[in-house]
Amino acid sequence: MDIDDIYIEQLKKYLGENAKIFRREKGIEVFHTRDIEIQYLLENTEKGYALSLIERGVKRYTMVEYFLESEKEIKRKLALTLKAHFEEEIDYKKWQGFHEIKNFEECKKQMNLYLEPEYYSIMQPQARKFNLEKEQEQYNIYFLYDSGEKKYYEKGINVSDAFFHLYYDAFLFKRGIKHIEEYQILFDDKIENIYDYLI
Repeated sequence: MDIDDIYIEQLKKYLGENAKIFRREKGIEVFHTRDIEIQYLLENTEKGYALSLIERGVKRYTMVEYFLESEKEIKRKLALTLKAHFEEEIDYKKWQGFHEIKNFEECKKQMNLYLEPEYYSIMQPQARKFNLEKEQEQYNIYFLYDSGEKKYYEKGINVSDAFFHLYYDAFLFKRGIKHIEEYQILFDDKIENIYDYLI
């Protein structure tokens, strides 16, 4: 795979001014100036490419491996994965109120304070959204595809956790859509099915 200078410059812009990118013999190394003890390393392996996270130069684990993807797909996924890790840290303080919610009306009010309804639905299944459903006395959260297929994120959780998880999943979904929109503009690369990269 050819990680050329143009791609590296675009990746720097996409990740923001805190990103530092260096070429290595088998790939590239990426640092965030907010936390220089963590680095991300994309390197060529026998099977393809692997993106690893290294803590303090010692502790290492593989985040994702790319085997059959095309060069274009690897570059897309690399940029989107790194963007998610370089995003500003989530402020969980404003979310604490979700654990105290006991009914759907309170949940809707709280959700509407922080998130547009186009990303979630409560007890009314809607495609291209995260949905909350009640099953007996517990709750499930799933993403609903246009085909009617459900991808479950949480199953069998209680009411005190259900509303928090619905907000959390829908929030990350919204943020992921924003990342893809930014990617498409900066890299001049139209992604046909964004849900393949989000869900």
